[in-house]
Amino acid sequence: AISLLTSLPPARLLPIVVEGARDRRKQAVRRQCLEYTRFVLCTYSSAEVERCGSLLDHCFSQALIEEHALESRVVGPTLADAFAAFEEHWPQAAAGILRACSAATRATLAEAHEHFQGTSAADRAFARAATMT
Repeated sequence: AISLLTSLPPARLLPIVVEGARDRRKQAVRRQCLEYTRFVLCTYSSAEVERCGSLLDHCFSQALIEEHALESRVVGPTLADAFAAFEEHWPQAAAGILRACSAATRATLAEAHEHFQGTSAADRAFARAATMT
C-alpha cells in the first residue's frame, strides 16, 4: 500500500485522503488519513502540494475548531502532528486557524509544533529520498 501511495502525485491523492480525514464516524480511518497527510506534507515540497492548500486549510479548520478534536486518543496526536506539518507549508493560513481555536487546543498544537521542529530537515529529506526509490 505504501508503494501505491508514494507512486501517485500528492495533488491527485490528497483530495481523497482529506475526505477520509473529515469522517468523524470512523476514527481509525480518520487517523490513517491524517497520518498520510502528515507524511505528504513532511515529504514533498510546497510546490508539489500547493494545489491542495485550500483543501487542507478547510480540513484543518473544521477538525481543530471542532470541540474536543484533540482529546481523542485515536485521532488527536495525529491531527496535531499533521497540523504542525501544514504550518510549515502555509504559516499564514495556520495562524488564522490557530486564532479561531480554544486556548487548550492552541497549547496542544504548540507542543506538536515544537516536536515537529525537533525533527531535523535532514530527517525529512531522508524520508523524501526513501520514497523516491
